[in-house]
Amino acid sequence: IYGIVPYLKERREKYAVVADVNLAVNFDFRDFLKKHIESGADVTVAYTKEEIPRDMLELPADTKNLYYTLDFQGNRVTKIVVNSKKKGIQNLAMNIYVVERERLIQQISEAHLQGLIYYERDILAKQLEQLDVRGYCFEGYVARISSLRSYFEENMKLLDAENEEALFGPNPIYTNSCDQDPTRYLSGAKVKNVMAADGCMIDGEVENSILSCGVKIGKGARVKNCILMNDTVIEAGAVIEYVIADKKVVIHADKELKGTDTFPVYVEKG
Repeated sequence: IYGIVPYLKERREKYAVVADVNLAVNFDFRDFLKKHIESGADVTVAYTKEEIPRDMLELPADTKNLYYTLDFQGNRVTKIVVNSKKKGIQNLAMNIYVVERERLIQQISEAHLQGLIYYERDILAKQLEQLDVRGYCFEGYVARISSLRSYFEENMKLLDAENEEALFGPNPIYTNSCDQDPTRYLSGAKVKNVMAADGCMIDGEVENSILSCGVKIGKGARVKNCILMNDTVIEAGAVIEYVIADKKVVIHADKELKGTDTFPVYVEKG
């Protein structure tokens, strides 16, 4: 994050929030900042109480993908553990932090001079005795994306209305809208447990799948347990299962492409 120091120096806000981008979460940063200010802490870290996800536990020992669990005394963080393999409920960091902007600039700049690269492992973990680092327990719905498999699994969970409401219900999440015509279900189409965005046209069978804007399912095609992104075309008679198709993918007529729930097939954009 050394590359953002010039940006931080240009700003005038007192506080900065640092957050990774691999979480889907309905998170109220206003409450997070409010609790941080009220506590008088130097740094506040958001965390959840949950078991460490399977994909994280299976990371090899030499991985550069790090996750962190926290030990507390009261509400103060006393230890940051890197890639713990402990079973059961843990205080699992969300890699979301709030800290004064000037302090963050100082921390990053000093770490860069020493060749250090990880904010949590190389800076915070070594400063726990000097800094008052507090925890902020988040109790809402969290989807952690740490691999292709977890991406697939977390998307499939949103086909359950309870999970969808838990993620999108607490506060509105604003994003781009494709604003196309409503999805068309042609005569003979069979659809079960599907989330379909605007502009889709379904002339085949679709089950347990998520369709982004403009997806076309040809006559007699069968789609099951799939995530199909914008303008993907599944031509007539094609059969796909456990497939993640990026934007503008074409699966040609009568072709068959199948993965499994633990190893979904990914087809890149275009």
